[in-house]
Amino acid sequence: MIYIAKVFNDLYPNASYTSQVKTWMNAVKPLIQADKEWADFYLEWARLHQKSGDLVEAKKAGEQAKSYASKANIPLDRFMKFLQTI
Repeated sequence: MIYIAKVFNDLYPNASYTSQVKTWMNAVKPLIQADKEWADFYLEWARLHQKSGDLVEAKKAGEQAKSYASKANIPLDRFMKFLQTI
């Protein structure tokens, strides 16, 4: 599901499907366990909020993504790059 959100964020130029993708992502939340998965989830969640124009939620989710990435020892480059776009 996170992959589907990534594809949507990468390939669809507008926010016409944002609400449906958010619904799908909310459905997958109970299945996420590892910090790396949470980092990816919140990064795509942040990108969805950014695409829909909700920059406050985008920044909040981006910070959560960065926090989980740090816990999972994932390089923070892409998370910091995203946060700089808000």
